Amino acid sequence: MQGRIKIQAKLFRRNAALKIASVELLNVRIPFQEPFRISSGEVTHTSSLIVCLQTAEGYIGYGEAAPMDGTFYSKESPDYTWQCLSQFLPTLIGREFYEASDVSLKQLDSFFARAAVETALWDLLAKEKSVPLYKLLGGSKRKIECGLAVGIYDSIDELLAVIGKYIDWGYKRLKIKIKPGWDEEPVRQVRKAFGDIPLFVDANAAYSIEDAEVFQRLEAYNLQMYEQPFAADALQEHAQLAKTVQTPICLDEGVRTIQDAKTVIELESAKIVNIKLQRVGGFGPALEIYQLCHDAGLDLWCGSMPELGVGQAAGLHLAALEGFNHPTDLGPSLRFFKDDLIKPFIEMDGDGTVTIPDKVGIGFEVHQEKIDRYLVRREKW
Repeated sequence: MQGRIKIQAKLFRRNAALKIASVELLNVRIPFQEPFRISSGEVTHTSSLIVCLQTAEGYIGYGEAAPMDGTFYSKESPDYTWQCLSQFLPTLIGREFYEASDVSLKQLDSFFARAAVETALWDLLAKEKSVPLYKLLGGSKRKIECGLAVGIYDSIDELLAVIGKYIDWGYKRLKIKIKPGWDEEPVRQVRKAFGDIPLFVDANAAYSIEDAEVFQRLEAYNLQMYEQPFAADALQEHAQLAKTVQTPICLDEGVRTIQDAKTVIELESAKIVNIKLQRVGGFGPALEIYQLCHDAGLDLWCGSMPELGVGQAAGLHLAALEGFNHPTDLGPSLRFFKDDLIKPFIEMDGDGTVTIPDKVGIGFEVHQEKIDRYLVRREKW
């Protein structure tokens, strides 16, 4: 696998540069289907930022930054990410890029902003080469298995009703969010109601090592993994927990950089890593983390913030790589949000998969009418 990544990487570098002629930054606000609550907070809208890069030849590349309102998942807010992008993007006018994962993007003090700009560059490169993005990345799968992720609710009856509403769509597995006081009983009731469906829990760092007994009790429910039980920097504590349970530990917030991934492997903190383009800062860092973890024998899957269609589409192309063995949180446009910016919408097939379009770039275009409908602010250079 290491060889394939290196061979493919040669294709990322062009003999002739991609020259940026114009740049547009859009901020849109679209409501969730319902409030989405995790252990550390709740969101009702996405305030996504869309980056549009255009070349002199007329190619347009799209990227998305999707930090959540507030700072309960990360320290980056939509306003902060907007500020970073509005300062950086004008410097791209006239710039020539030979690589999509350009080293200059590290100047951006925002992982979300880097992901947006880099995705737009990858989309441009794939369009210029007239190939789907996943082929540039070295991927081979077009059918990506989808999992259902549900938040925290006021009652177990409400939780079960929401799961029942969506489970018939064909999802391949189920993930439920947990927090202290909302853990074993929801899992028990979900198991009772939905039988042996592949199931795991996501704590979003709500617990500490003193709460290890919670996860030891959850051993009785045949879960696929425990996602991010402890704080992002508690890698030693995750390694301790891993020694006391049979269920694999999965890290999300705990793997943001290649150094984090190296530490996880060294300490044996986890057997599974959830790679999110938004969290790690784009395809360049994601591919580095992917290769390191895959070579070390860790399982991988591709998560979602969640993003709108531009970001979701980018993640699907990443999930096409060999080694992403678990169903993704990425999925249909209307699962989380009441509308989307892309055309066509991302749809899930009856077998619980999304098929990546065999079209150039990310495979979707941005719908200008939807931009106008949900626009909060825009800048153009």
